[in-house]
Amino acid sequence: MKKSILILIVLLLILCGLFLLIFSNSKYELQVLKIFTDENITYDLVDKALNGNKNSLREIAGIILDNINLNEWKNDPSIKIQICKGNILSGPEEEIIVGLSLPPDTGIVSILEPEINKAEYDIYYTTTDLVPIDSLKIINTPNWTNSLMYVKETLDESFGAFFKSTIIEIYGWKDNRLEELWNGTESYTACWNTAWEENGSDNKWMKLKENAIISMNKDNTEITVFSNQRYMESTYVSENIPEDDEFKTIKERKLVSTYYLDNELKRYIRGTASLNNNTILYDYDGMDFVKKLELPDGETVKLLQDLNELADNLINNKLNYYKIITSNGLTGYISKEAISIK
Repeated sequence: MKKSILILIVLLLILCGLFLLIFSNSKYELQVLKIFTDENITYDLVDKALNGNKNSLREIAGIILDNINLNEWKNDPSIKIQICKGNILSGPEEEIIVGLSLPPDTGIVSILEPEINKAEYDIYYTTTDLVPIDSLKIINTPNWTNSLMYVKETLDESFGAFFKSTIIEIYGWKDNRLEELWNGTESYTACWNTAWEENGSDNKWMKLKENAIISMNKDNTEITVFSNQRYMESTYVSENIPEDDEFKTIKERKLVSTYYLDNELKRYIRGTASLNNNTILYDYDGMDFVKKLELPDGETVKLLQDLNELADNLINNKLNYYKIITSNGLTGYISKEAISIK
């Protein structure tokens, strides 16, 4: 029994502590499938789907699922389907972007490329490395010839504890694939009990919450995030998670973060900085920072993320690092003390 409880708490800590880093790191490389199907996705079928015809939406979804060997989902009523139109690939005609949500934890995006002479679409690109999609839309910026894809996703995990997060991700077409240009948390809740910890004696419930308003300026070159984070505790003795009014706020903070679309990097960044002497670039596995290499003094780097602003850092305030990208494209983490912000 104790072993199973320890396994449970380890899984919870992994989910709660690493979720934001999973999205900002592992999703930088997406699973890619380029498939040209014999099944017809005609212009007429797509037009009906864009106009809200549910049968047409499901038919398109079924063709996509067939081609990635997930045809067992074709008739599942729990699948959610999103569709929109945009110039992701910069072709002569706009592509069709289809988002599929397969509960509990899989999201799929396919790009359908028009074949003008045939009046139909090919499935040009598919990624299965998202989580369930709430909404999908296309945005444009003045200095990017391609449209960008703006996706809202929600991961909801429950196994005795509770974990739920809604994120926003923005993707662009680079180097023949969708590449993540930015991600941010819209809402985040994690709940756990100290009694599950090894040698834990207190039956104390803890909760971490974040709610944010994410907005973009008129030309989509700037993102502003207003967030409120709270760490709460409850001594309510129960196997079930207490109600919100039974928690007491221990720590709380409000943050405002701004990101800019960098024309050189083609990615949203916090800003730029120059390196001080003996700056070390680290990898981070969610538990430890591991030395990667030493960076040249005075090099200019782009700041991608401030780890101190992660909701999980509200508890112990130990992540005093930036995620950065160097001038030669290396990504990693550096101490805030190692830079001078420009």
